[in-house]
Amino acid sequence: MPTEEHILQQRLTQYLRLRHFIVVDCDIMDGLKYAKDSARYPFIIHHKRMGYKKGQPDMIIMKNGKVWCLELKSEKGKQSKEQKEYQQMCKDNNIPYVVVKGVEDVINAVGE
Repeated sequence: MPTEEHILQQRLTQYLRLRHFIVVDCDIMDGLKYAKDSARYPFIIHHKRMGYKKGQPDMIIMKNGKVWCLELKSEKGKQSKEQKEYQQMCKDNNIPYVVVKGVEDVINAVGE
């Protein structure tokens, strides 16, 4: 059953693609809850070798040479320590990082 954050992610993806954004789903580790134990560890090892970093945003969106990192949260959701560290890395590199609780947050962030 999809969580509130997954439903938000689906809505955002539809909204952004209709507006010609490139949308990259970065929430790869969430799928582990569906994997059998024998598949979990090779999956984790593979993705860590491929650059996965704990705390990375749920989505990265791009349009017209601009990039935004989006961390989706339910109304009561809070960022983890690792997510706050990733947010700081983005800030240090002048990359907009947005904590999103609704479509309006993205509209405000991207100016559309």
